[in-house]
Amino acid sequence: MDPLKRKNIVHKFLRNVSDIFLPRLCLGCKIPIHPTENILCIFCRYELPLTQSLQSLEENEIHQRSDAFIKYAYGYFYYDKTELPRSLLYNFKYKGLTKIGVYLGQVMALHIQKSKLQSCDGLLPVPLHRKRLRKRGFNQSEILAKSIGAILGIPVISGAVTRLRHTKSQTKGPLSKRVSNTTNTFSYTLGSLDRYRHIIIVDDIITTGSTLDGVYTAIAKDASCMVSYICLGVTR
Repeated sequence: MDPLKRKNIVHKFLRNVSDIFLPRLCLGCKIPIHPTENILCIFCRYELPLTQSLQSLEENEIHQRSDAFIKYAYGYFYYDKTELPRSLLYNFKYKGLTKIGVYLGQVMALHIQKSKLQSCDGLLPVPLHRKRLRKRGFNQSEILAKSIGAILGIPVISGAVTRLRHTKSQTKGPLSKRVSNTTNTFSYTLGSLDRYRHIIIVDDIITTGSTLDGVYTAIAKDASCMVSYICLGVTR
C-alpha cells in the first residue's frame, strides 16, 4: 500500500476513535458535532446573526461608518449582545483558539467567492502593534486573511502597513475616545502596493470605522489600487 494512503487511513481511524472517547463539542451548544463538522454544529452556524452586506457590497452600513473611499465592504456576522458571536471572538482573540479564526475565514471565503470581492489580487490584514503581537502571539486579522486566501487563491500582503501606536481595544470605552483612538496610528511602506490592482483590508471587527480610516489614510497617500474591506464582526 502507498505510504501516504496508509498514513491517511491511520489518521482517519485515530480520529474516529478519538471522537468516540473524546467527542468534539460544538462551541455554541456544547453538544457533540458530526465528524464532517468543525467548531460549530449546523444548527448554531445557522443561528449566527448574519449581515446583509453581501447583497449590497457597494453601499451598506460599513461604508456609512467610514470616511475611506472603499469600493466593496462585507461583514460576516453582527457582533452584539448575542452570546455566540461574542463567544467566538473571545475564544479566538483572547483564549488563543486560532482554529476558530481559520474556520471562520474558510466560511467567509465560501460566502464571497462568487462575489465582486473575488476580483481582488491581495489581502491586507490590519496589523497589530509589536507589543500586542508579542503578548498575544498571533494577529487575528492575519489568520483570517490567510484562511480566506487559501480558499480563494489570493496572496496575503505582509509588511506594507505597520501599527505605530499601541492603542486599546476598540470594542470598549466611550465613543469619542474610540473615534480618535487610531489617529496617526498606521504607517505605509512606499511602493509596497504598486503591483496590486485591487486589495482587501481584512479586519476582525468594525466598531466606529476608525481603524479602517486609519489604514486607508496611511496607504492612500501613495497607493493607487482599488481598496475594499471585509471583517468578521460588525457591531450594532
